[in-house]
Amino acid sequence: MTKHRCRLGASRIVFLAASIGFGHAQSGEGVTKKLLIDNEFVRVFDIHVPPGVFEAKHSHSRGITIALSDYTNEATAPDGKISGGQVKFGDVRWAEPVTHEARNTGTTEQHVIRIELKKDQPSDPHVATGAVDELDSLIACKDTQKLIFENQFVRAIDDRIPVGLLSRSIDTRTD
Repeated sequence: MTKHRCRLGASRIVFLAASIGFGHAQSGEGVTKKLLIDNEFVRVFDIHVPPGVFEAKHSHSRGITIALSDYTNEATAPDGKISGGQVKFGDVRWAEPVTHEARNTGTTEQHVIRIELKKDQPSDPHVATGAVDELDSLIACKDTQKLIFENQFVRAIDDRIPVGLLSRSIDTRTD
């Protein structure tokens, strides 16, 4: 039996991924990339890029990036097109598969969580079709959860539980 309880007094982002693509990023000098989760659905990385550091040409699968710091960066696509700019703490961005070179052009460390999908098609019918599920956390926990980002592949939820708020247990028994 497994019981899950909402954490009290915590603010966290909950990621519910229906499916994801696969990619490998190369790290530049001083870049740290820690693999946090690697399962049949997603690969999740905790990435730190110091100011001024250049990352050689690399590719990413489709997925989302969550900024855990304010930073400024730019990326150069193989065709020479340059994109980027100022990113704020808490920004959540979706990206289709991409190949680029990147540089932290600011004065602060770039700290992100990158979630890359391993499958090309959504597998959860509620995400794919928009069907209502009474147990969906955004419905069941509507007072503490806020949708940050959602598409047919993934959703990011800001889950804020005030200190002292008792919440119901979600029983996920598998026996």
